[in-house]
Amino acid sequence: MAAKKTPPPILFDVDDSAELEEEIEAILGERADLVPSVRKIVESGESKPINKRALELLAASLTDSEAYDPNRNPMVALDAAKSEVG
Repeated sequence: MAAKKTPPPILFDVDDSAELEEEIEAILGERADLVPSVRKIVESGESKPINKRALELLAASLTDSEAYDPNRNPMVALDAAKSEVG
């Protein structure tokens, strides 16, 4: 049996972690395989409010396994967050 791969840790500014911790945990607590998607959002260079909203959209997209939600793509979630937050 092959060993289970552990995703690399998310690297981001300590200041960002406190503000985004709840959103990150909402995603990775359920789906540890989404570390790359979370990383794309957190390390996107966008403002904290945009990153926060993008993480919220990504987390919401995972709640209904029956329907496809385009926000499952982190780049789509970021674009939607930019439109909403401004």
